[in-house]
Amino acid sequence: MSLKRRTTISGRWGFALEATLMLLILLTVLISAGLAATMMVQRGAGVDYRGARATYAAESGADHVMSQLEGDIQDGAISDAELGALTPPAITGFNVTVNGARIGAPVPKTIASGPYTGLFGLNQQIDITVHAEDPRANRADAVVSVNAQSIPLFQFGVFYEEDLEIHNGPPMTFAGWVHTNGNLYLSSDNSFYQDLITTPGSVYWDRKAYSDRRNGVWINNAGAVPVRLDFDSRSKPVPNDFRAASQASFDGRLMTSAHGVAPLRLPLPGGMPATELVAPRSGGDGADVRKVKESWLADLHFTVDLNQLAAVCAPGALQYLARPNGRQVPDALACPLIFSGKPEKLTPESEILKSSKPLPARKP
Repeated sequence: MSLKRRTTISGRWGFALEATLMLLILLTVLISAGLAATMMVQRGAGVDYRGARATYAAESGADHVMSQLEGDIQDGAISDAELGALTPPAITGFNVTVNGARIGAPVPKTIASGPYTGLFGLNQQIDITVHAEDPRANRADAVVSVNAQSIPLFQFGVFYEEDLEIHNGPPMTFAGWVHTNGNLYLSSDNSFYQDLITTPGSVYWDRKAYSDRRNGVWINNAGAVPVRLDFDSRSKPVPNDFRAASQASFDGRLMTSAHGVAPLRLPLPGGMPATELVAPRSGGDGADVRKVKESWLADLHFTVDLNQLAAVCAPGALQYLARPNGRQVPDALACPLIFSGKPEKLTPESEILKSSKPLPARKP
């Protein structure tokens, strides 16, 4: 008896249907995964794009704030009012806010570079935070740290531009930094300098016009002990020798070109002489001059009518601006205790010419 294998057509059709369904399911999964990946990439790109826009908005706000601070920071001091007056830029699609705060107290430092090298400055760190946010809560912050440096103009006892001679007659004790951008001539019987003496030129223990060397010039060392000056740039022409003598006598507190001292420039607008600092205010003073001129910086400014100087406190003789923040001004009782004036009797020019005498001859 023989056996025959029989295969039905229906079994083959069932397998093909199952394979087709599995392939369709696999393709659907692959397509879905691709679509999901594409959507994630698009969403990620959108998030990156919106985040980048927020970052650029914050940085743009920081540039806008710095342009506002450029004028305020010139005097080195930024007040609470100036910080509060900072305004954010108007950027379409973003809400931008600005917040400024001082960090710590001003720190005194000696300026080590630039045109004001050697001067003392007060350094105040200020952090400006700019926050930018769009309607979809994409946000970014930009923090700008600003160093506001103020340079006190009156940090010297003496500041001189050209050759300086100090030859006092009566005893003189001088406290304060003495600096001249020219040479320095010292000769006296009784002068006592308690602080730093500097010049980018030379120091001469003598007079400038003729020789008159006196043995009474004393300079304090670092321990505040007066030490007599007995050398100068002529007797110690080699820089190393002068530095060694200054260090041995005064702990290096007498410094010249031998120490590498450079000329100092006061932080004044170009072309403005130092005497203008204490000159009366003028309507022609520019913005830069008004920032440093004392008569513009004072919160109480007086104008005296010289025709009424004898009665300086009489009505109309003394005029002043209202002081800010409700600060008091002298009243009728306090005014005479502060101000008094007495006209000086002037001699006519003709009388001066008649009584003038020739000046005595100068010693050779």
